[in-house]
Amino acid sequence: MNALHSAAFPALLCSLATGCSTPASTPQPQQAPTEAAAAAPTQPSDVGVEEPVTKQDPTDDLATRLASLRLDRDGRHLTVTSEGPFHEVVTTPTGAAFTHHHGLWVLSLEPDRVEAIELQRGEDPHGLAADEESLYWLSQTGPAKLNLEALVRDERPFIPSGFDGSISIGDTLYAIGWMKHVWRAEDEMGSVINTDINPKHVVWLGRIRAADHMFVLGLLEAGRSSIYRYRIGRKPHRIDTKWSLPRVWSLRPDGALLFVRDDRVYRLERKDQRPRELFEEPNIAAMCWCGPDVCTLSKDQGELRRHHRTRERYDVIASVPGKAEAIDCRASSVALITETGDRTSLHIISLGSTPIEKSER
Repeated sequence: MNALHSAAFPALLCSLATGCSTPASTPQPQQAPTEAAAAAPTQPSDVGVEEPVTKQDPTDDLATRLASLRLDRDGRHLTVTSEGPFHEVVTTPTGAAFTHHHGLWVLSLEPDRVEAIELQRGEDPHGLAADEESLYWLSQTGPAKLNLEALVRDERPFIPSGFDGSISIGDTLYAIGWMKHVWRAEDEMGSVINTDINPKHVVWLGRIRAADHMFVLGLLEAGRSSIYRYRIGRKPHRIDTKWSLPRVWSLRPDGALLFVRDDRVYRLERKDQRPRELFEEPNIAAMCWCGPDVCTLSKDQGELRRHHRTRERYDVIASVPGKAEAIDCRASSVALITETGDRTSLHIISLGSTPIEKSER
């Protein structure tokens, strides 16, 4: 039996290790979820992050918030600054989307501009994800979906109450919930996957990342940090990162997993059980797949480095000051949130062909 059995919600909680069991009685047909059910408020998150602080303020003036964002471009490097903090960012085909100052914003490049997305009363967008056409997010008012070209809302995806940690798009939509179960959308409904995670352990930043028929979670466990790879239909695969905090990993859409252990960067292909060492690079603050290449941010120098085709030799793409708080990449750009003192900044770096300098390593 497939270890990740699909069923209309309410679905059985299926263990990756033990599979699913079905009741002896004949199941009764279930009614498709209504719009009201899809919009039901979600329960508080319990996946290792503080409650979202981006809450809608009805008295907040949109013009004031928009004017507070300052855009400064230096070649391929666009920096967005403001008095208020930036919380989350995700790259899009034309720029990025981010949460800041009680709101959700879409940043478009060429020309550089930001647009505020109108939110419902009480909506607190978090857990952002994007594909080539749409932006997704979670909130206390339910999940939402935005067409990135028209900047209008599409029909919201159905995600049951309680799955309000974060979203990721692989072969379908995945969401992690406060009980550390994962929702996998299938057709109009979906199934619930039991990750078998100890409730005492923490999912790093409440983050899930998905690829083709698989998803990955970073965990802070008792006395160790680990990455867990879940391939649909197979037992979970644990990777010990030896306290290289589980923020320093990245999953590509084809299932290739990138992670750091003992100052070395490793690559684990979808069908492999043993990772392959790529190169050594101490003091990596953040890392991600940028298309077929590997992009790293050095902790000591603040250099954004692009390792072409996963080689040790790299180009320095930009200098990014501050402590890395979040990173997201695609083949065309890298998005970073950094903290300097008591302020955060948003950085969007376009990945062109002209490097600032090259390493001779």
